[in-house]
Amino acid sequence: MDNLSDTAMATILLCTNLAVTNQEAKPFTPAQWRGLGKRLINSEIKLPGNLFGMSEGEICEKLQIPPAEAQRITTLLSRGANIAFELDELSQKNIHVVTKSDMSYPQRILTVIGHKGIAVPPLLYYCGDLSLASRQGIAVVGSRNIDLTGIQYTQQLAQKAAEHNQVIYSGGAKGIDTISEQECLAQGGCVVEFLADSMINKIKKKEIREAIETGRLLLLSAARPDMHFTVANAMNRNHFVYALAQAAFVIASDYKKGGTWSGAMDSLKHQWVPVYVWDTKAYSGNAALLQAGALPIPDLDTLDFEIWGQSQENETIQEPMDLFSQPAEDSKQDKNLIYQAVLPILVDYLRQERSLAELCSDLNIVEKQAKEWLSQAINENKIIQKQDPVRFCCPPDPS
Repeated sequence: MDNLSDTAMATILLCTNLAVTNQEAKPFTPAQWRGLGKRLINSEIKLPGNLFGMSEGEICEKLQIPPAEAQRITTLLSRGANIAFELDELSQKNIHVVTKSDMSYPQRILTVIGHKGIAVPPLLYYCGDLSLASRQGIAVVGSRNIDLTGIQYTQQLAQKAAEHNQVIYSGGAKGIDTISEQECLAQGGCVVEFLADSMINKIKKKEIREAIETGRLLLLSAARPDMHFTVANAMNRNHFVYALAQAAFVIASDYKKGGTWSGAMDSLKHQWVPVYVWDTKAYSGNAALLQAGALPIPDLDTLDFEIWGQSQENETIQEPMDLFSQPAEDSKQDKNLIYQAVLPILVDYLRQERSLAELCSDLNIVEKQAKEWLSQAINENKIIQKQDPVRFCCPPDPS
């Protein structure tokens, strides 16, 4: 599992639905997390990581929240061991988590839409080189239904982007999104795809894994990696695609319906990024978007990808929750936090002698992590190691 600060770990525990059963407390939504963040910042607690070790009564008093809400927090924070196993399993698939407390969290999501009242995801799942999300690029969006001329136009735009070292930001939907991604990758360019469906299923495809392994494709998602497609995820995803890019290019849009239309209109309304639209009569929504304030796409042969600059990169982050963004804390403290959560499970499991292979298989722990935990437990005399063959178990009861 990746090294996590106390604040990052608390964010994950409080906001992800990994390892949550129907009987447990519901994780915080982005909007609820923003509200909790305001309370934390305005209290002596300040950071989510400082909630560890606090009683329900203390949380209730210091945050001025109802007892039921304090209980919700302590219940979610108690899932450390289960979350550790889940994160280890994802890590084995090269899927990782970044939170708003991490400096590597895509800052444009915070600066472009976060300070304009939109509740941004407290954490993102990713597979690939996360630094791609900080590179200059364009969003290429459009309808699933597109004719041959539209396909060729999209391919030409993607070729130009790759030639000028521009990342293609995409939602990965069929049609325009997929065509622009495939063409950009074929030309040696880079793509960042913000998913609305299962990341685990996505990375099963050979061509996707190869693009990720060569550092040219990054997958991002605000939904848990095994989550299937939902309309809500798709609509939210569009906001993040626009935010990550320096400009958006709409190739084909329906009129007053669909994700392409709503995403473009939202960007025009909130002035997230410049919105360019292909000036063609082939698609019913294009002319209406131009009338709403979008700009016609310049001639592709003379398109200047540098005209948008980086003016939005240094905008002040105003959302209180974003004050959690800070350098990572001591990783030794983070590791010990996870170890203390896992130790009772290890001790209970090793009431009978077990091999390392059995432990890793039964508890679904990677071998490297299991060895670290076992070594620390042995040093603390919580577990003993036997030889010939190597086995692990609890020490004999002194009584």
